[in-house]
Amino acid sequence: MRTRKFFCAVLLFTLTAACLGWAAHSKAPKPWSSLYAARAGGDVRIPKGTTVVLDVSPPPLRHLQIDGALVFADKDLTLTAESITVAGKLQIGTEAAPFQKHAAIILTGAEPSRNQPNETKMLSVMGGVLELHGERRRVSWTRLAENAPAGSDRLRLADTADWRPGDWIAVASTDFDPAQCEMKRVLARQADEIQLDTPLRYTHWGRDEDGVSERAEVGLLTRNIVIEGDEPSKQNGYGGQIMMMDHAVAHIEGAEVTRMGQKGRLRSYPVHFHLLGDAFGSYVRDTSVHHCYNRCIAIHGTRRVRLDSNVCFDTIGHCYFFEDGNETGNIVTHNLGMMTRKARKGEEVLPTDLTPATFWVTNPNNILRGNAAAGSEQFGFWYALPKHPTGASQNARNDRDVWPRRAPLGVFSGNVSHSNEHDGLFVDGPPNPPGVTEAPDYDPHAGKAIFGPGAHAADAVFDGFVGYKNRRRGVWMRGLRLHLSHARLADNAIGVTLASSLSMVEDSLIVGETENVGFVAPGEQSGLTGRSLPKPWEPSFPIRGFEFYDGRVSVRRTMFAHFQSNTQRGAGALGYLQYSPFFVDPRNSAEALRFDDANPVYFQPMPTASPAVPGDGYRTATFVDTDGAVTGRPGVSVAMGNPFLADAHARFIPAWNAYITNAPYGRLFIDNREQPRQKIAPVIVTGANSTSQTLWGSPDAIPASFQTIVVANHGYTLRFPKGASRDLRFTLRHRMPGDFVTLTLPAPHGPFAVYAHNDFTHPIAPAADTAALDGSASGYFVSQGKMRLRLVVPAGEDRAVAEVREGE
Repeated sequence: MRTRKFFCAVLLFTLTAACLGWAAHSKAPKPWSSLYAARAGGDVRIPKGTTVVLDVSPPPLRHLQIDGALVFADKDLTLTAESITVAGKLQIGTEAAPFQKHAAIILTGAEPSRNQPNETKMLSVMGGVLELHGERRRVSWTRLAENAPAGSDRLRLADTADWRPGDWIAVASTDFDPAQCEMKRVLARQADEIQLDTPLRYTHWGRDEDGVSERAEVGLLTRNIVIEGDEPSKQNGYGGQIMMMDHAVAHIEGAEVTRMGQKGRLRSYPVHFHLLGDAFGSYVRDTSVHHCYNRCIAIHGTRRVRLDSNVCFDTIGHCYFFEDGNETGNIVTHNLGMMTRKARKGEEVLPTDLTPATFWVTNPNNILRGNAAAGSEQFGFWYALPKHPTGASQNARNDRDVWPRRAPLGVFSGNVSHSNEHDGLFVDGPPNPPGVTEAPDYDPHAGKAIFGPGAHAADAVFDGFVGYKNRRRGVWMRGLRLHLSHARLADNAIGVTLASSLSMVEDSLIVGETENVGFVAPGEQSGLTGRSLPKPWEPSFPIRGFEFYDGRVSVRRTMFAHFQSNTQRGAGALGYLQYSPFFVDPRNSAEALRFDDANPVYFQPMPTASPAVPGDGYRTATFVDTDGAVTGRPGVSVAMGNPFLADAHARFIPAWNAYITNAPYGRLFIDNREQPRQKIAPVIVTGANSTSQTLWGSPDAIPASFQTIVVANHGYTLRFPKGASRDLRFTLRHRMPGDFVTLTLPAPHGPFAVYAHNDFTHPIAPAADTAALDGSASGYFVSQGKMRLRLVVPAGEDRAVAEVREGE
């Protein structure tokens, strides 16, 4: 009997060796059972040059050191260890012959204290090769082919999947709440229909609505190769980790990674490519990562890794994670992330793990195509571009050569983001490190260098993005030359906001509300028709399709549908960032727009301005209707319904809370340059029509800058109830040569000087009288305690500047 068992083991080993092509090896593979069967725990080392076939499930180990090769035999096997280090090769299946049985690697061990290194629950590939090739499943994830109502136990899929009874799947939310995702077990399957073990709690949408696909994603979690933390991982959040370092190579496919990642611990992620440099050829594909405690897949200081068709579900902190900002050339295609959770305070690795993104990208020069961010407690895609690489990648060379905020956009195409508590696509931030004060604008460049010869400004085109059911916005982008092209947005509180310059939305579709009414939680405020609201705590919040902000920005060749106000809340296709205190560009524009059941414009009435809600920018918001598609009058401006902006010919549209006017708008800045700065807010500006605007200034402790939109070639009176600054600079911007504005303000009490024409060294002389001010150059005249200051835009310029300094 013993002879027969030995013969069978040798035969199994011989067949495995032949299948894996070992005949040419100088040393024949050896079965684990003949080498280590007597080792009940402790440490095992496979020497370099030795290949061992794991033909039994050994007792739990403390440490396994693989300097040679360990290959799983073609049978059900479990390998349990506190730590595994691969300097040689760990192999389960091959690309040509994927593993068909069930294999599990269970990582065990107690959690060390915070000040101790984490040496347990680690699978470390230290310059070695990790080959995990699970069974190939026809479909890693797909979408619904039809609606799946609450209470149903069946799903009809858009693709015919080979999912089996007993497989676990996850179904994404299609409402504002990402927690409406559901994990279910397959009971039966017939063609493209699967039966679930229990009925659905929520409705999951499975139709295209008004040209926008809002079909729920469905992802397969079960795989036949499982890498997991032990059972106690669920209680303490101290799971396992797979880390590739020191030029390691990883080929991972058809695997399931669960109970992995370690809460609050840096470098302790489920799957982690760590400081590899160029890792061309390494990949993770058709793999599930679920119920993990610190990210899902991390790419750190590594280039040219490929992630494809993976499913990540129920993870904490940023999920697909580009860590430092020098990760470039990585290819991330057709990946799904669902239920990305916030870290608890005190358990975050980065402060932004408290506001996580399913895809966190710190360098734009990567390829993201066809991915889905299907539910996060904050963001879907977050392009958080630092000035220079951070963390372990921060060094003098990278400070000189690597500029993520100026890098070209690789590819962002065909990505989907929905059911996020904040924004679907967020291009902004992160907070600057100490000592860095510049705005986090994305300013893409192309060429051989970021600066100097060979560098030139480039457009960044975010193409084919789909965003729906995001509580805050479908898209927010900050930067220069950013294009949102061919987007499809629906059912968001706000479709898109461009906090940008020279940027635009083009060739897109933006829908206010579709038939996907969502699910109203018990006790939650609903819409008038029983639909879920993006902000149930603020049911009157007005929905808008495109928000102007900053500038110069535009929206072109775009369709807006189903933006209609009702008695609960306002709605409009176009609006401005609500109650913004910051400047707006009167040249912002709309062109070639179409409207279907949509109120073209809606400006929410502004509450009384105050230091708490200054709204200086919002109260004077305007944009240009370039071709008349909005108003029927090409070239006119649409201005906030603020009488301060209305000239004698303005026409007020009540449904818009806006004027249509031909007024030649410019932007007036009043900058307090006195040092130390004195508080002068508010500044009261009164126009020729006797209406006033109270400016509270930039939202600083002591505002330095005040701005408002004014009508060129008109006069305004300025009052400073708390006293004027001893050094004030006035700028009229965005006007044509010869345009002017005349300001009347209190004259300085003592000696003063006035500077103009961008010359702040040589003061100008006063005009002889008021008539002399009507010339072609900026000037001033003082009489009876009043100064009349005239700003005239000089030839070849688009602005006029003058500065009044007291004490000179």
